[in-house]
Amino acid sequence: EYMGTLRSFTMAESVMFRKGEGLFDFVLMDEVNEAAFMSNLETRFKKGLIYTNLGEGLISVNPFQKLPEVDIDSYVKQYMYEVPPHIYALADDTYRSMMMEKTNQCVIITGESGAGKTEASKIFMRYIAHISRAVSDGAGMQERLLESNPVLEAFGNAKTLRNDNSSRFGKYMELQFDLAGAPVGGRISQYLLEKSRVITRAVNERSYHVFYQLLTQGPLCARLNLSTNPADHAFLALSQCYTLSGVNDATEYAAVAHAVRTLGWAAGELDSVFEILGAILHLGNVGFALNEEETRRAKTDIVEIVNPDVVVQIAAILRSDVETLTRALTSRSISTGVGRRASQIAVHLDLKSAS
Repeated sequence: EYMGTLRSFTMAESVMFRKGEGLFDFVLMDEVNEAAFMSNLETRFKKGLIYTNLGEGLISVNPFQKLPEVDIDSYVKQYMYEVPPHIYALADDTYRSMMMEKTNQCVIITGESGAGKTEASKIFMRYIAHISRAVSDGAGMQERLLESNPVLEAFGNAKTLRNDNSSRFGKYMELQFDLAGAPVGGRISQYLLEKSRVITRAVNERSYHVFYQLLTQGPLCARLNLSTNPADHAFLALSQCYTLSGVNDATEYAAVAHAVRTLGWAAGELDSVFEILGAILHLGNVGFALNEEETRRAKTDIVEIVNPDVVVQIAAILRSDVETLTRALTSRSISTGVGRRASQIAVHLDLKSAS
């Protein structure tokens, strides 16, 4: 004989089990195969439901449009099976597990380019900042956590053929809390950047957002002897794409400047960073040519810089010696031996290597 209790569905459950909207959790599927999995995902997506639970995990589908905001407080202290699937629910479950078990928790956000990883991480951070305010003395640390996003996006995101705000880096971020659950700090212990994007990329893609933000600042560019026209900089001109639809780079620069102040950067540190970026743009405009006379005499390729005035500008920005910088651009050093037998050999770069 079956013994149990009958109860009515809660409001949240009645929303989650609506007919024609598919299953809110893949573990409830009767038949587990790729076709059924994709069918459930498609059914929910067509109903505007971009989130679906997978046990303690969450699958999201990028809608490529703004969706209505949900009530963030409706997810506070609710288990994932009690509320509709959302990143807020995952964040609350993670935070609650940390507080109850007193152990570290890990969340992995992964997906292909354009899947929505950047937005997902921001939504997760927004919830953590929201729920921890109740046990914090002030909003300072929460604001710092949130303001790290504009800085990371400016220096690590770029337009690709598939995504206007693609993260071109992978990071491992640690958020640190005290015993009461208040955030006390955070750090990025691993950061892998697609450095090659600075000097090469496909046509109709952009380099990192921060370069275009820099060029909206006339006085700063004047001080760095930079043209404000992106097409005048070889590293930016090679992909023939300079703007983003619906994005104002000057406004984004202001957001980055505000963010670094919130993060506690010392006065002038942002200017120092932009000086380095300015030097990088100047480096792209350095031209090289084969010195035929020296090449014949040395019987090896000897290159020379055809516009030494640009090198002078770079050296001034970097507070470096012009001769040392010129030598670094036209030759490389090879170290041989160890200890007392260690030595360095200067090798001239050929035209392809120098360029």
